[in-house]
Amino acid sequence: MSFDQIAEFLQALDGADHHFTWKHFPKRAQGGWSIVRLVPAIEQAIRSVHDVDKMNMELFFPMAYLRQTLNYLFFFLIDPDNDQKEVTHHTVLDAFDRNGFKKVMLSYCKGKAPAVDHQEATQ
Repeated sequence: MSFDQIAEFLQALDGADHHFTWKHFPKRAQGGWSIVRLVPAIEQAIRSVHDVDKMNMELFFPMAYLRQTLNYLFFFLIDPDNDQKEVTHHTVLDAFDRNGFKKVMLSYCKGKAPAVDHQEATQ
């Protein structure tokens, strides 16, 4: 999913009246917060792992990892100890570490090592 698609997905999940946010995070909803506000933190977290802008590629977030990441973030948000805390890219990175997405992303983003010419190496 692209970041725009993630935003659309969260908007559809939340509904026009922000029902999901009001049901699960009423204190945050009172302040005008919505789950759609998670998208910038998710995007910033992904971009902080690797400089994807220099890779000339469009980044997509696999739905399986999105689901796990959102579950982690929702549990973080519902915890009364976190009532006053904002979800930052650091929170999202913690979710990525826990669900393995950071390793997966780095395995796709790492450059390949240059090929070694074995004839040159033995001379």
